[in-house]
Amino acid sequence: MLLISLKKYFSRFTFSFLLLVLLFNNLYSGETGRGGYAGSFLRMGLGAGALASGGGSAVYYGDAAAAYYNPAGIVFLEHAVATTSVSSMSLGRSMSFIGYAKPLKPAGRQNAGFSVGWIRAGVSDIDGRDSNGNHTDMYSSSENCFYLSFAHAVGSFMAVGISTKILYYRFPGIADGGSLSAKGVGFDFGVMVMPLHNVSAGIVIKDLHSRYTWNTQSLWEKGTQKSDQFPVVFSGGASVRLYSGRGRLSVNYEKINFIPGTISAGAELKPADRIAVRCGIFRGDVTFGAGFFMKIKGHTAVFDYAYVADPAGPGNVNVLTGSFIF
Repeated sequence: MLLISLKKYFSRFTFSFLLLVLLFNNLYSGETGRGGYAGSFLRMGLGAGALASGGGSAVYYGDAAAAYYNPAGIVFLEHAVATTSVSSMSLGRSMSFIGYAKPLKPAGRQNAGFSVGWIRAGVSDIDGRDSNGNHTDMYSSSENCFYLSFAHAVGSFMAVGISTKILYYRFPGIADGGSLSAKGVGFDFGVMVMPLHNVSAGIVIKDLHSRYTWNTQSLWEKGTQKSDQFPVVFSGGASVRLYSGRGRLSVNYEKINFIPGTISAGAELKPADRIAVRCGIFRGDVTFGAGFFMKIKGHTAVFDYAYVADPAGPGNVNVLTGSFIF
C-alpha cells in the first residue's frame, strides 16, 4: 500500500510540474550579455535550495538567502537561520555567501524580521600582459556585497521589506604599490503577500541606485573618475504548497534592465521527513538538486546541493549550501 501511495504521489506531482514547465517554457525569452553590465554576480542566483528549484523567486524564504530574493520574505521565516554557501565554477571564478536572518516578535506576535549577509564573487589566475603582449603577473579580483535588511508586516498577510547594500570591487596589485577599487550603495524593495496558508506571491525591485564609482586620479597621471551603474531588476513570482507542505510549485518572471525578460519555474518535493528533491527551469536551462535534513541537539541542520548551467563559461555550476535553523 505504501509503494502504491508513493507512486500516485510522485505521478501527480510530476504531472503538475511538467504542466507548469510546458505552460511557461514557451514563453521564455532568451538572453545574452547578462554579464555585460556591472554587478553581474548579484544576478546569478544564490543558495542551492533556491537555485535547484528553478533559480529561486520573489517568494523564496527557505533560508538566510531570503533577503537576497525578497527582503519582505524575512517576516515569513518560522525560525532564525544561519546559512553559508559556495559555488564552484570554471575559469577561476568562485562565489560564496554567508548570512543570518531572524523573524522578530516584539509583542509576542511575529510581525517583523531582519537579516545581514555578505555575498562575494572572485576571479583568480588572471594573466596580466603589457602593451606588447608580454606576461607581467597573475592577478585576481573580487566583488563584494554587504547587506542589511529589515521587513515589517502590514496587516495579517502582507509584508514589506528593504535591503541596504554596500558594494565593494577590488583589484589588488593592479596599480603600483596599491589596489584599484570601487565602492557604491544600492537598495532593494520588496512586497510579499500570503492570502492563503499555502499560497504566496511577491514582487521585488533590486539594485536601485546601485553602482561602482571608480576614481583613478590618485593612481595614474591621466586617471579618471567613472561610475558603472547596475541595471535595475524587477522580479515577480508566486508559489503554492501542496500535499500538506511536502510539495511546492513556483513560477517567477524577471526583467533586468537592457535584457529581455525571462520566466522560470521550479518544484520541490519532500518524499521523506529528511529529504527534499528539487528541479526547475532557470532562464531556459534545467536545474536540479537535493537537500538533506538532520537534527542536532534540538535544532535542524540542512545540507543542499544544486546543479545549474553556467551561462558565461564552459562546464556547469555546482552549489553547496549549509543552513542551521535555531
